[in-house]
Parts: sequence; C-alpha cells; structure tokens
Amino acid sequence: MQPERMLMIGEGGLGPYRAANFFDKTNYNEFEVAFWFLRSLGAELENRGISPRSHGPHAKRITEQAAARLMQWIAAGHSLIIFTAHPFAWPLGHGHEYTVSDLPFFGGTSIEPYRGELIEWCGPLAAAASMELCLPALSYEVLLTGEDLQPLFKVSSAVSQETQIVGAMRKIGNGSVLFAPPLKPGRQGVEWEIYIGHLAELPKLLRQAKTDSPTWSSLYQFQDEMSANASKSEMERMIEGLRFKISEQQVIIDAARELKVLFFGTGDHFKDVVARVLAELGLQVVDGPTPRADLIAFDGQCILAIEAKGVDGPVREMNFRQVEQWAADIRRTLAANLEERQADSDLRRYAEKLKEVGVDIDSEANRGTECKPLLVVGTFRKTSLEQRSEPDFPDPVARTINRSTACAMTGLQLLGLLIQARGCPDFKAEARASLYATNGVFRSMENWQSFLTKSGEGI
Repeated sequence: MQPERMLMIGEGGLGPYRAANFFDKTNYNEFEVAFWFLRSLGAELENRGISPRSHGPHAKRITEQAAARLMQWIAAGHSLIIFTAHPFAWPLGHGHEYTVSDLPFFGGTSIEPYRGELIEWCGPLAAAASMELCLPALSYEVLLTGEDLQPLFKVSSAVSQETQIVGAMRKIGNGSVLFAPPLKPGRQGVEWEIYIGHLAELPKLLRQAKTDSPTWSSLYQFQDEMSANASKSEMERMIEGLRFKISEQQVIIDAARELKVLFFGTGDHFKDVVARVLAELGLQVVDGPTPRADLIAFDGQCILAIEAKGVDGPVREMNFRQVEQWAADIRRTLAANLEERQADSDLRRYAEKLKEVGVDIDSEANRGTECKPLLVVGTFRKTSLEQRSEPDFPDPVARTINRSTACAMTGLQLLGLLIQARGCPDFKAEARASLYATNGVFRSMENWQSFLTKSGEGI
C-alpha cells in the first residue's frame, strides 16, 4: 500500500507516513488505513489542558466525539489498526469510571493487563508467511476477549495451552478494527517498516480469506500438492529474504528523501525536519508557541530561538527581523516573574515551552540564560541546486545580519552539518558549538557538492 494512503494517529515522525492527532478534525477519507497508538490518548488530552484524572467527564465527551468521526469512516469500508496498550480508567464521579473498553472501537471487548513477548500467528494462512516474519519483534501488554473477535495473534502455545488472544479483528459496518500487539521497546527502523507494511495489507487479506473449506481439510494432501507446497514455502522464504533486504534499503531511501526537504520544503514539514536534525545533533528541541517562534532548542547552557522556513528566493530582512523578535520574546520571558508571565499569554506559553526543553525558568540562576537567534531558511526551494546562481544572503541582508548575534544559515548548510556528523559522531559537539559561535551569516558547508551528488534522472 502506498504510504500516502496510510495515516499515523498519535505519533509522528515514523517514516514517510502522514501523521495526525486523535482530536484533529482530519479528513480520513484521504486514507485507506489508519494506525492509532492507544498509549498516546492520555498525553494528547494533557496537551490540551484536560487531565483525565481530574476532568474525566470532559475527557470522555471529547474522546467520544473524536471516536465517532473515526467510526463513521471505518463503517464506510476502511480499517483502523490499534496498537494495544495498558488499559486506562478515568474517574467520572459517584464511583463510575470510563475505561478503554468503553471506546466504541472495542464494542465491549474485555481487556486484561498481561505482559509478554512470545507470540504466535493464529489468523488466516494467507497471511501467515508475512506476519510470522514480524513475530520476534513484537510484545504484548494485554489479553483480549470478546464474542465478535476474529483471533489473529495469540500467546505462544509453548507458554499457554489455552488460547490467549493478544491481537484480533472486529468488523464494524463495511470496515474493520484490528487490535495489534506493538513492537518491543527499542525496535524501530526496518522492523517497524516491515510490520507496518504487512499490517496495512492485512484487512484486505482477511476480507479475501476463503471460509468455505474447513481448516482440517488442508491436513489431507495429494503427492503433487505436497511437493508444490514445499517448493512454494522455499520460494516464499527466498522472497521474504529479498523483501527484507529491499525494505532495509527503502528505509535508507525514505530517510534521505525526508532530509531533502531542507532544500525544497516549506511550512511545517520544513520546520519538523529542521527540528529532527537539530535533535540528532544533540539539542533538546520543541515546537515554539504558535504563532511565535517556530522552534526552541537548548543545549543545557544556551537557548536557541529558531525561525525555520522555506522560501522561493533568497533570505529577506523580514526573516531576520522575525527571529530577532522571537529571541526578544524569550529574553522577556526569562526576565519576567511568575505574576508577569501569568498576566501575558505569550510569555506564559513561552514559559511552558522553555520548561519542555529543560529550562527551569523559576530558578533565579536561569534568569540570565543566554538566548541566541537561529535563522534556518530553505532558499530558492523551487530551483534545482545547480541552477541556483544568486546569493542566498544578498549583500544588504548579510550586512544587517552580520551586525547581530544571530546565526543565519540555509537548510542546505544544516544538512551538510548533519551529514558530516553522521560520518564522524565526535563532530556533533563541534557542529553545535559552531551554531552558537557564529554571529552573522554561517560560512561553513557552503558547497553542497561536498555532501550531495547529482546522479542521473530523478526517481
């Protein structure tokens, strides 16, 4: 399935897939399959200022409203794949609770906390080869029971002789909900891409699974059928081995495509890639308070107020003026006392973001923490690299920036720093230091050909 037809709900930054929050008013009709990380629900509510523990009825109401939009999409013939997690319970008052089983996706399915890692596939044989490849990377946190569940994953027979379901499908209208065990902690990368790819195809396989022959009939085989099955199994093993290798290479290709956003992207996508690169270089990075600073970063000593944008042309003075304003905002926040921050909505939101990156703004020692402006601009984003003949920083703009304490660079230059750091991990500290040490236009990594090669036609 094409990545653009797959949606990740609750977690972003996972491969080439689009992401959304559970409470976003997303047009689900653009997607065939959605994956929901159940564990993210509580954090999303907290981010909206709604603590399920203290605002249970309100949390229940907006959760059910968001769930209703998804249920309508599912019933129309789509599939939601839920990565199961430890169940929650929110107090509603008068001794009542709202539990994960009350979500409409579960339809009364009982969920019991139960942890382990030994899992078997017990779904249709048509999906066995692909799903069994993923089993060593999976774990489970719950057991599922319910009358309308079609079992897909179970606890290994070597552990339990009774059928303990840890993954299943439930039909809803013309669509379905699949409950899937998550990957083991720390397992991402290639294993994640393979698992997601196989799960995305699973609803179609389940719809196509033939049910007119009893399972036991496959135990009786003709001689040529046995030979064909053996040959088929061997071929499938070879194919899966090749698919695994292809998936490994595809992960590298997709990651490279994502980084190229730094020289052709714009908007939130550009900002998010800048954030990921700075984080990989060792900085703590968070989104800034909308609609002020794009990003805020911290290295434990100095704060970066960041303006990150892609433009169809060179850097303009207004881009520089914006990042100067964001740095001034942060300095005002650091200088303000608690009462002053509470009285100003911008300062209050800046304070919250500063705490997220590890700045204790209530400490007197941090009142004088330095804040440096960092401007990252993806210049000439609609022009291929070898055709960019004009300067990224026109002389009048460069002279203005060079009189400031801001560090101003292109997305390409930031990409160059990352590529060099990946080749030499010890360079990360030097890369971070160069951002803080530069007052004016950044003069390193100006030759993109030192880390990028133009080769043949674009793919």
